[in-house]
Amino acid sequence: MLKITLCGGSAQGPEDCVLVRTKNGTRRLALGQLLYVEMYNRTLRYHLLEGSAIDSLTLRTSFQKAAEPLLADGRFFRCGATIAVNLHHVMKVDGDSLYLDNGSAVPLPRGMLGEARRRWASYRQGGSLAGIS
Repeated sequence: MLKITLCGGSAQGPEDCVLVRTKNGTRRLALGQLLYVEMYNRTLRYHLLEGSAIDSLTLRTSFQKAAEPLLADGRFFRCGATIAVNLHHVMKVDGDSLYLDNGSAVPLPRGMLGEARRRWASYRQGGSLAGIS
């Protein structure tokens, strides 16, 4: 199970982090550096701003349950059965994708465009919509 905690931060103070159990031990990932997380071969794969990806240990639960702490944070939007995107890094919602500030695109399932636009607009206006996924 993921746990969100405070970790060292910047001049603005401590930053929220997620603790991820990997085959090399527990990693502390700053939420601000996390672009999106996806289910990949029964693990959670965390895609980071720097371009790397970190895989969790094998999961024995659903994506919804495993990603629950992230989805409870207003920055994250579940945009498919197995992907949650950090809205802070979304630059554009268009057609069938979310376009991120690192140049990558995350596909949206059919029928999810309206909800994605609503959530992103609300996030940009300062409303977190915490707990809605």
